[in-house]
Amino acid sequence: MPTVTVASNLTVLKPDLENLVQQMTDVLAKQAKVPREYVHIHVQHGQFMSFGADTSAPLCQVSVLTVTEQLDYATKNQIAKDLQPILESAFTGLQPQRTQVIFPSIPLENIAIGAALLAPDPKSS
Repeated sequence: MPTVTVASNLTVLKPDLENLVQQMTDVLAKQAKVPREYVHIHVQHGQFMSFGADTSAPLCQVSVLTVTEQLDYATKNQIAKDLQPILESAFTGLQPQRTQVIFPSIPLENIAIGAALLAPDPKSS
C-alpha cells in the first residue's frame, strides 16, 4: 500500500505515463514510508469524466487507497501538494481546481497479496 488510481479525461503518451508513474511512486513511497515496490498505480487516461457536469475542460481524480491510519492529516496534505505539479506535467492543461485527490482507507485484514490476507488470523492469537 498505497494503491493508487489516477483517472483523467486527457490522453497521455506512453513515455509520459511512465514518467508520471515513476514520479508518483517516488512521492508516495517517501510519504507513506514504504518501499517503492509497495506502491501500486493504475492510470486510466482518456476517460469520459465530468467535474460539475463539464466534460470538456481537463480534469483528474486521484484515489490513494491505504491501510487504515497509515497516513495522517499532514501527510495526506503533503501528498496532494506533491502530486499536483506531477499531474499537471503529465496532463497538459490540468488546473489545481479541477484536480481531486481522495484518501480512502481499509483495514489490513481486507487486503490479500500472494493469495493470503496480510493480517494475521484473529482466531489464532
